[in-house]
Amino acid sequence: MISDSVLEERLHLYIRGLRKEFQASFVYCQEETTEDCVHDCRVYLRRWMALCDLLGAMFQQSSPSYVLHRKEFRKLHKAFSPLRDLHVSISYLQSYEKKESQVTELMNGMEKLSSQEKKLLEEKLRSLRVKTYNNIQKSIKHEFQGLTEERVLYKGLQDQVSAIYKNTGSYVNALKLEEIETFHALRINLKKLRYTLEFLHSLDKEKTGVIKILKEFHDELGVIQDFEVLGLNIDTVLRSSIINQMSSLYKEEMKVQQWIKEEIHSRTEVFFHKKKRLLGLDL
Repeated sequence: MISDSVLEERLHLYIRGLRKEFQASFVYCQEETTEDCVHDCRVYLRRWMALCDLLGAMFQQSSPSYVLHRKEFRKLHKAFSPLRDLHVSISYLQSYEKKESQVTELMNGMEKLSSQEKKLLEEKLRSLRVKTYNNIQKSIKHEFQGLTEERVLYKGLQDQVSAIYKNTGSYVNALKLEEIETFHALRINLKKLRYTLEFLHSLDKEKTGVIKILKEFHDELGVIQDFEVLGLNIDTVLRSSIINQMSSLYKEEMKVQQWIKEEIHSRTEVFFHKKKRLLGLDL
């Protein structure tokens, strides 16, 4: 069991490390929004949001302020999402072209959308300065200074993980092959559980095997979600006015949408039949 004083020290160390990594990626994105830096910023922002959830559970009197901090990170995370989704959609179309056939008009439309979204994000990022993590670090210092007795906060963190994992079981049991929304709900829950456990792992080097299993399942659900988003991005290309050769585009769209449907069906089937591996994990 980690004492509160050690927990405070490791929390500050974790935040300093996360802040350094996030700042480097964020500043890089302000100069040039590459695929890697967009992806990295989204990952670091998920870790910030998981941290805010945990701190809100630890210091319930200050929970409203951590909710506000989380909203700031969530808002920034959403700003990166459209471009990241287009990056992934383009990579999936490239995979389709290698396996099946060329989809030139569809690819051109997707790349033009990506270029437009890239400019929008770059304009937005240039005017942003992220200071929320400074406020979080100050809050933590204030919270620990206010402790008058050992509260065994680390156990509270473990209890929070147990509560999230309990919900995981409910989402696993609620999975239905014909309802893709149940897979998305589980993916969101696993994302929260995974990043929460990664944070605890940084404090106390345990549970590496469990994190690896969660990452495997979360990534598989992420691919299913990516195919769903690809379908939506194709619809956006079709609705846009940047495409001229509509006849060939619709032919490409029909083939790719059928491929998406088949991929989602096969992947949800595979996931459904191995879902029980998520139950009974040693957290």
